[in-house]
Amino acid sequence: MPFCQRGSPDILLKNHLPAANTMPVKGQAKTIGMLIPTLLQGDVEGWRNTGWAGVTSTTEELLRYWFEEERDGANFYPCQQQAIETIIYCHEILGIQNPYQLYQEFAPGHPRVAEASRSKTLQDELAPITFPKYCLKMATGSGKTWVLNALLVWHYFNALNDERPGLFSRRFLIVTPGKEVQKRILDAVKLGGEADINKPLFMPPGVRWRERFNFELYEPSDFRENLTLTNDSFVVVTNWQQFRFAKDDPSLWEDLFLDFPVDKKP
Repeated sequence: MPFCQRGSPDILLKNHLPAANTMPVKGQAKTIGMLIPTLLQGDVEGWRNTGWAGVTSTTEELLRYWFEEERDGANFYPCQQQAIETIIYCHEILGIQNPYQLYQEFAPGHPRVAEASRSKTLQDELAPITFPKYCLKMATGSGKTWVLNALLVWHYFNALNDERPGLFSRRFLIVTPGKEVQKRILDAVKLGGEADINKPLFMPPGVRWRERFNFELYEPSDFRENLTLTNDSFVVVTNWQQFRFAKDDPSLWEDLFLDFPVDKKP
């Protein structure tokens, strides 16, 4: 995993994913989006049956707390458990650093993988980036926000406990598709009160866990000129519209309509 720069977000957690590209393959999943989960499922189940062998001690404690301890109130659903375990398996056990590496590992003969090896556009999309980026395709109402919270807690405490330095972080960027989802995520991760992240489900109580869980929360209205992010733990929640391309890299729109006044562009 890449070096974590001080004061910068190291983890990107996307709360909304595009539909998978269709690519029929005889005897395998019919879409590239479902191909890797299908191939990984047996490995992840076998790993679970070993008691999640090979993870850090922090991760093991969290997994046992989440999925083995009996508690009153909310618990994870099987689909949420599978999503959480798959990310941890790829990150800690396989050491996967980017999507293309995952495809090469599990589906080297797939037509989409062969296409990626020839396409600069796809290579740029799948190439290593400066922070871990996790993508999970989950149905509406299946509990994506709880999975996001669990992954945030997993990274946070592994980084706090200095488990495998460089592999984990306490700085996060959560990108949402719009203001409605953004508000829902903000309501889910605010410390204190009734927010989801404060439920007993996500971490044990006491001085080793809950009392050490703290971060600065930033939302779009916090960003202004010369804003300096804290050098400690933080979570940034924003939506994709807040991102802009660099001015020295004109968009296709600007190339095509350079001679049109802005207010008259079709």
